[in-house]
Amino acid sequence: MELPIEKLRLNDSDVLDYYPRNPDYVLLRVYRQLSSTVEMMRTLTREIAYSDSKHLYGEAKTILEKAKDDVKKSKQKGKPDITPLIKTEHAIHDLFLALLSNIGYIHGIEEPKRISDHRDTIGTLNQGYNALGAIIRERFCPWYPFQDPESFGHKKGSDDRKIPLMGYQGRNTGIVRATHIYQVSMDFQDVIRDHERLLNLYLTTNQVPLKERRRFFTLFLLRMKPHIDYMFCERECGLPGFEKKARTILKELRDLSKALFIQRNGIEPTVTGRQGRPMTIPEAKQFFKTIIRNSGKRIIELDEKGIKRCLEEGHFTDDDATHLHQHMERIGRIRGSQIHDRIKRKLAVPGRLRTAIFQGDELTDDPEWLVCSELPLATQYGKGKADLVVFKRNTEVSC
Repeated sequence: MELPIEKLRLNDSDVLDYYPRNPDYVLLRVYRQLSSTVEMMRTLTREIAYSDSKHLYGEAKTILEKAKDDVKKSKQKGKPDITPLIKTEHAIHDLFLALLSNIGYIHGIEEPKRISDHRDTIGTLNQGYNALGAIIRERFCPWYPFQDPESFGHKKGSDDRKIPLMGYQGRNTGIVRATHIYQVSMDFQDVIRDHERLLNLYLTTNQVPLKERRRFFTLFLLRMKPHIDYMFCERECGLPGFEKKARTILKELRDLSKALFIQRNGIEPTVTGRQGRPMTIPEAKQFFKTIIRNSGKRIIELDEKGIKRCLEEGHFTDDDATHLHQHMERIGRIRGSQIHDRIKRKLAVPGRLRTAIFQGDELTDDPEWLVCSELPLATQYGKGKADLVVFKRNTEVSC
């Protein structure tokens, strides 16, 4: 079923084509929206009976309250500084993501980490996060441009590397630092990022395919645009009531996705996913003994006696074996993806089987053979893309 996006499409005249008069004030609103993220965490924690998630809300609340106290003290001293509030942003967003992962686990979505590396195996929840990021960069950033930030010197990083300090000088706020110094719009998009992430969780648990989730993300963004305009234009245009409207639209889209997609039998796994075998992890003793046996002379520095002693004394547990095994699996997937990409760059990628058959002469110089990569195929196991397909020319002479 088509989502009602067509009625909300924007014309060129609807896109804001000017910079904010007070960019420091606009960015300050972004950091004040951290209270909204903490409030969403409180609401989500009340809705689930999962004790491991309750401490996440408490930790985020404590961090935010301490930062607000530090900002208040700096104002009382006559030197306003919102740096403590800026520093809490990353930590609060991470805690919010951890809470979403825990809620997803309750619904059978086992993706404890945020994965954006295309070389690694990306689950359906992280696929939604990546698609959401692309939509924000494509639509949100052009709508809300910022003037170039001012330079306020440098600071030393952890590796003694100089990091530029750039932002905007405010009248009552001190320096409001920009994180994305070359595209400050990416800082401003934080006003809506956590709401969209929560929407992604709702859609994933309601079994909405990725293609349709992109349409839901766009629909939410378009419906919230008047309220974001109100913040960006410093109350000169748009509509107030950002928080109330965001909660209302989230609930409406969650219910709509449930009505449209919840009757399905889940998100269809890939062909390789159906053919794959579940990962079996050996016990700690067997796991480390296998590592010692397979290492041979390749790892001369391996302390075999030390490992055996730790095994006998119980310092290495099954959890350690599980963690190392999963880490090795991830490295193997990334290395495999790198080799796959390297091979693919040297091969033809026709896009359709028909193209390879009828236009194969244009894809290779070999008179007899054609090797293609990433070719869409429909097999008895389902639809997917084959890594490698080899074609052999068959010449038929018609009389």
